[in-house]
Amino acid sequence: MKWLKRSSKFKLALVILASMAVGLLGGFLLPYYPGTAKFLSNIYHSLPVSQDVATGERVVTLNTRTFRVAGDADVYDTERDSVYIYEARKLDLNKVALVLIDVWEYVPNGGAIEQRVKRNIESKIVPLLQLMRKHDMTVIHAPHNYQIAELAKPLPDEFVVDSHNLIDDTVELDRYLRAHNIKTLLYAGYASNWCVLHRPTGIVKMKELGYSIILLRDCTKGSETPESLEGEWGNRMAIYTVESQFGATTTLEDLEAALEQVDS
Repeated sequence: MKWLKRSSKFKLALVILASMAVGLLGGFLLPYYPGTAKFLSNIYHSLPVSQDVATGERVVTLNTRTFRVAGDADVYDTERDSVYIYEARKLDLNKVALVLIDVWEYVPNGGAIEQRVKRNIESKIVPLLQLMRKHDMTVIHAPHNYQIAELAKPLPDEFVVDSHNLIDDTVELDRYLRAHNIKTLLYAGYASNWCVLHRPTGIVKMKELGYSIILLRDCTKGSETPESLEGEWGNRMAIYTVESQFGATTTLEDLEAALEQVDS
């Protein structure tokens, strides 16, 4: 029995079994007890990072959120019965890239959105970039022919997608991602309900090409109407669109917690 205690494979098997148990328990309880989601997510999130020596994988768990729209054909429900689903997802950091959409030095016809964007760049994008670079993760800049904000200036080894033909940006980004075996895209930038969703390098197009999508919901801002400005409902609805149709969201805080597993 002593060899079991010393076996790294045995320890890894225990981690995998524990992960499966939490996942199965969550799948059974969440439809009936949505309030347990965060609790289960925290258990899953506390599982140790695994490092595959042979492949060089850096696997962590990241807390994410999706939105499940009420639609059970056997039960009468309304939008009030829709729920957020919290899930801790395993990610191989070597297959993850951050895509920064339109983090500009100046926002054309900016007004209030320019003020919100500048504050968000300082409080969220800057620490996000520092975090990604600290952990040697892939960072991609997609400014679409505008000057990148000085605070988010690319490093020499960071890829910039900025062809003069915007349609070519899709091909250029896809070619780069496939060449580097990237499977999951973290999105941040502006504006959530315009360019982050609909640019040729944005969420909708990359989802169509088969990439897994996670939006950092506190690292973006939306373009608002006079009616939506006070509550920033344009941005909120863009986040809802991602969570219900294209992928999941997370926060800078949750991403930082996940990456800390690499150092533990």
